[in-house]
Amino acid sequence: MQELSDLSAARIETVDSVNRNQWNHVVEQAPHGSVFHRYEWLEAIETGTTHTPKHAVVYKKDNLVGIFPNVVSPIGNTPFRRLTSIEPGFGGPLVTTDEEASLTLLFEQIQAICGREVITHLFQPVDPEAVRYQSTFDTVGYQPTVASCRFEVDLRKGWETILADMASSRRRAIQNADTETVDVIDEELTRETIEQFYTRYRSVMDRLEETAYPRSFFLALLEMRDRLKLFSLSADGETRGMLLYLLDDEQSAMHYFFSGVTESDFEYDASELLHERAINWGIENGYETYDFGATRADYSHGLFKFKSKFGGEVVPIVSWEKGYSRALWPLFRTGRELYQRYTAAD
Repeated sequence: MQELSDLSAARIETVDSVNRNQWNHVVEQAPHGSVFHRYEWLEAIETGTTHTPKHAVVYKKDNLVGIFPNVVSPIGNTPFRRLTSIEPGFGGPLVTTDEEASLTLLFEQIQAICGREVITHLFQPVDPEAVRYQSTFDTVGYQPTVASCRFEVDLRKGWETILADMASSRRRAIQNADTETVDVIDEELTRETIEQFYTRYRSVMDRLEETAYPRSFFLALLEMRDRLKLFSLSADGETRGMLLYLLDDEQSAMHYFFSGVTESDFEYDASELLHERAINWGIENGYETYDFGATRADYSHGLFKFKSKFGGEVVPIVSWEKGYSRALWPLFRTGRELYQRYTAAD
């Protein structure tokens, strides 16, 4: 443990070693806190995935005043590993007092974690206003990049304005729905409904040839069911799609994060009708932002096109990264740049 005046910093292997109430108090009081920083989300990652947690914390006397949650994970198919905060989700440091000194101590703990085996550290804050720490991140050697973005809908505009901003194809799907045969259900969060959702989620990920998070992760999320929302579409008495949301009270946002809309559900306009219900639920419950989640910052990419038709504002996702291995980081970075040029030209 390292000390600076009455501040002290440490590295911990699990959030279970910290008082839950103290941890969540930092999330709720610090600028830029989010549902992804919460104790319960990190606990689900720790118990439900194979990622290795490596968190940094700062105390002022006996009170927790700073957190920087991270996990160690492989970098694609390479032999290298990366420290990242947080996967899945967004992260970055949170401090409630003595910001400069607390951030200094947190980054010193990060440096101690990285090195020969963990060659780089990358984090992505969900709150764009975290850019106010740009000079601090730069001072400790982090470089910002923008490779992805999110589409956000301002729920304060009201449903009629939001609908008018959508592409005509989205409006038609919503307005022409046969409400006598189609119904959107606000599902209770139970093991049974999560299992049902997971089966559909796996089907979606298999179709996209993406790696799915394990069933154990979603079951662990039941411990934070007050921060989850699950909607399903019923057509002719059968389930024809499900969407799972994270309720980010710290950011006053609903995050559309996991899809259970399979290819066979498309003919029922499942995505459009589920998003309609979720957006209206968000408006009714006082949320300010409806977040469609991350996508590649490429206007020609299919997911970018799909989300853009809901009329949201494009918000860049700024990532900060620093290489910590003097020998391996330059080699990895060069290889990554060559690969990106090759795939972009292909």
